[in-house]
Amino acid sequence: MKNSTKERLKTIRNLALTGTIVTMITNAGIRMVLNRDYGYNIYNDKNLKITEEEQDELVKLLESESGMSNLDNERDLILTAVINNPNLDEYEKQTIYSLVDLIEDNPYINKKTAYANLRDLDIINTTREDDIDENTVGRYLPANNTIEIYETDIDKNILRHELIHCIFSNSHTFILPRYFNEGVTELLVDEYFEENPFVEDTSYPYEIAMIKILCEMVGTDTVLETYSTGDMSIIYNKLTEIMDKDSAKEYLNIIDKMFEDYNDNGKAELEDMSTFLAYTNSCFEKNGINVNEVYEYNKELLINMKNDNSDTDYISYVINNGYYKKPYFSSKLKEETKKNYLETDSSKVFEKIL
Repeated sequence: MKNSTKERLKTIRNLALTGTIVTMITNAGIRMVLNRDYGYNIYNDKNLKITEEEQDELVKLLESESGMSNLDNERDLILTAVINNPNLDEYEKQTIYSLVDLIEDNPYINKKTAYANLRDLDIINTTREDDIDENTVGRYLPANNTIEIYETDIDKNILRHELIHCIFSNSHTFILPRYFNEGVTELLVDEYFEENPFVEDTSYPYEIAMIKILCEMVGTDTVLETYSTGDMSIIYNKLTEIMDKDSAKEYLNIIDKMFEDYNDNGKAELEDMSTFLAYTNSCFEKNGINVNEVYEYNKELLINMKNDNSDTDYISYVINNGYYKKPYFSSKLKEETKKNYLETDSSKVFEKIL
């Protein structure tokens, strides 16, 4: 997982306090008072995930009933794996316990693989080797089932990001496109753990926008199954229902190339972006897929990838346009927002950040 630097995307929280963003805000004629939560927070710990008190109770219960756990039960799966893992400290265990809701919501997860990965996982706080990008704050190494964290103080959401990689890693997920793997992983972190789950303010804003577009095109269930199994042909096959096979193949290749260029050069090529937009717009317009404002919002956001200062332009776009309260994976988030994000009045559709 990567964090942003001055040359890459900085968090909206931090950038909102800098002269650059203040200038943008002033030019937009917006008067506001900033706070770290954007003045908006719909979740607390109790209804976002199991509480620490619940975690402690479950640990004690399972420890007292050793040998009686059922791996079909997601809570038992995590607790049994963690209790039997001698490599983890209490902070790491508590962080893993908080992933229960995420696992319970996913019918495609390979529970035996998840159990095996958690049972032997080691988490190491260490320094970066010379060949590791300086922006990388943590990574999961599947070869030896180890998470390396390169920060002195381990942020829980950085650790959760890498833990999700660990839980879902199998012999197939390694070959998923990077934008897809990281985008789904970080969107899961956002929806299950962030105070504002609808804005990506750290490392993968465009990857998440792309995942949301794919969810609108082929369905959230298709995206989740692809991520959990590592089988990209699931999305490809779904795309062939709305475009021919050659076009579906080229479409996925264009997306790969856009994100490769963005990661290598800080922006996507205009020609690739144009091709991507032509395919995507055609799918929504000609195949009976509901062309909704959620798609249009994420499409316009994604277009910023072609700009030289794409990171700053992303932030400016969100500040000026707000964000959509539409969840894709979290069942609790869907329940909370189901009456809100489909508002037709544009003044209500957008929840303004500021």
